[in-house]
Amino acid sequence: MTSAHIVVVVTLCGLAAASAACTRDEVDQAVDQAVEKTREGAIAVEQGAKAAGEKVASGATVDTTKEVAGKVADKTVEVAAVAAEKARELAETAAEVISDAWITAKLKAKFADDVSLDGAAINVDTKDFVVTLKGTVPSAAAKAKAQTIATDTRGVKTVVNQLVVK
Repeated sequence: MTSAHIVVVVTLCGLAAASAACTRDEVDQAVDQAVEKTREGAIAVEQGAKAAGEKVASGATVDTTKEVAGKVADKTVEVAAVAAEKARELAETAAEVISDAWITAKLKAKFADDVSLDGAAINVDTKDFVVTLKGTVPSAAAKAKAQTIATDTRGVKTVVNQLVVK
């Protein structure tokens, strides 16, 4: 098994472990990143092999060939490390427990970060993955935005929107 194969195996193992708790977009993005890093490693291996072959064909010394092979190996190890880190990150995401408290904290952070909700006073209550939004918002658009944010948050089953436009 080559180093490139090991990178793919490590990455796929991490992706498999994480996919159950990740959204489809998160898994797709992680797969795309892993594929790109693997492709970069394969290109580096190919270029290193080609350079080594050219140097040998032109009468270069064995030491030069060893040097090029060492650089290729270093690049492969680097790519493997990146892939392993991504797999670790995905595993941590999969291990993240989604609870009512997690949903409430996540929503409060999302609401605070959204400029369209400036001036809103939103209270978030979560019980059994059902989110209740209470308080005031400056417009009907802000009320709808809060609803969308809550609905799109991982783990939320239902949103009860009791926000009042003021």
